Amino acid sequence: MPLARDGVFDFAVLDINLAGRLSFPIADVLRDRGIPFLFASGYGSKGVSDEYGNAVRIQKPFVSRDLAQAIARITV
Repeated sequence: MPLARDGVFDFAVLDINLAGRLSFPIADVLRDRGIPFLFASGYGSKGVSDEYGNAVRIQKPFVSRDLAQAIARITV
């Protein structure tokens, strides 16, 4: 969370559920700061909260081409 609040970066890739901890609070901070992000998930659309239903996401496991395309979508 400190990095989300104060870090300097161009975009973020957030795993929705990492060891039982959801990344939506981090997404909230990034959204408030105007930093683009995408979700990586093995849960499909079911794992994304309604608030982030339109967020860019990639299905795990993914290949580098899929990641590059998702990054291009959020950093345009």
